[in-house]
Amino acid sequence: MSKLNFLASLSSFFLCFFCFTNLNCRRPGPTRSVIRPAFYHWQTQLQLTEAERSYLDSLGAKKLYVKFFDVDWDGATGQPVPLASVEIDTTRLGGLDIVPTIFITNRTLLNLPMLEVDTLAGRIFQKIKSLSPQPPQEVQFDCDWTERTQAKFFALLERFKEKCRTLPSAPLSAYIS
Repeated sequence: MSKLNFLASLSSFFLCFFCFTNLNCRRPGPTRSVIRPAFYHWQTQLQLTEAERSYLDSLGAKKLYVKFFDVDWDGATGQPVPLASVEIDTTRLGGLDIVPTIFITNRTLLNLPMLEVDTLAGRIFQKIKSLSPQPPQEVQFDCDWTERTQAKFFALLERFKEKCRTLPSAPLSAYIS
């Protein structure tokens, strides 16, 4: 085979290879995600007005994240305690998924012995059940944890997740800041 024939064959090979790879290795088109509006309610009194409910409906919002309570450390008792528990008026909540949202202070995790994490998870679980107008489909935790409290925070989430096994389905989410 002459050098010219070899180069022509090699060029043909690369041209075929290039066409084949470009035709068969296309980038997937952009995926479209569905945006589902949701809102946070961070006050201790949940009582939707007609105007608020109409606004939620006009946007197609089906989920409302509601701060159920804060957990803070009580230095006098040496225990974590719930503060600012929500009061819920269910009059205009039909068709909305209410997601209990719990704020835990970092001070709580700093003072809480690791052996008490399971107890706290159980107390939070019971408090949510007592306040919730319906079995929650999701629970969200918010905590400004630090490197010193990271292990306790994630242990708390794991213990809480175990408690949730008695519910039909309750995904756990954490706001990590």
